[in-house]
Amino acid sequence: MIFLFFRLSWQTYFCIYYLGDSTLIAPLLSAMNLPPIIILFLAPAIINKIGKKNVMILGGGLIVVGGILFAVAQTNIALLYISSVVLGIGQSFPLTAVWAALPDAADYGEYKFKTRAPAIIYTYGTFMVKMGQAITALVAGWILTGIGYDGTAAVQTAGATHGIYMANWVMIVLGGALVILTALPYNLAKEEHAEIIKELETRRNS
Repeated sequence: MIFLFFRLSWQTYFCIYYLGDSTLIAPLLSAMNLPPIIILFLAPAIINKIGKKNVMILGGGLIVVGGILFAVAQTNIALLYISSVVLGIGQSFPLTAVWAALPDAADYGEYKFKTRAPAIIYTYGTFMVKMGQAITALVAGWILTGIGYDGTAAVQTAGATHGIYMANWVMIVLGGALVILTALPYNLAKEEHAEIIKELETRRNS
């Protein structure tokens, strides 16, 4: 989530100060944000086929690839569009899988502790989204300060411009790697979840 919010906010700096063309902000963001609309319809079938954990890992891997493509692209507009599309596809998978996993967490909580608390789980998920937005703003501010960005200057220094380029792809790669690392401990397989549901139904009917 954090990398996504960072990307949305950082695109402005990247296009204005590194590419020197503010008109590219909206098209590049659109190239990143349109794929999730399509993936939304395909996600249930993909999750059912390979599981939520693998979907999150796949998404994290695509995010890393998208970040690397951004690094290679530099000022190549065509490659920047391709990078944005890859990143958009990549972000779709973990976002979909995470929200799909929350009901599983409610089922597991009821199975393990005999207490079902979906409201608390979804509230926590929403809280983490808000927390991600706040952390993104804080990190972006730190980076801008660290690279010597001057908001009052019409032209940034070479160091600040290079820093904007570096942060544009490094944060994406780190975000993708973090998605993979956080997905690895998730071990609730589809078969195990089916057994949990069966056990819960038995308890409720007894």
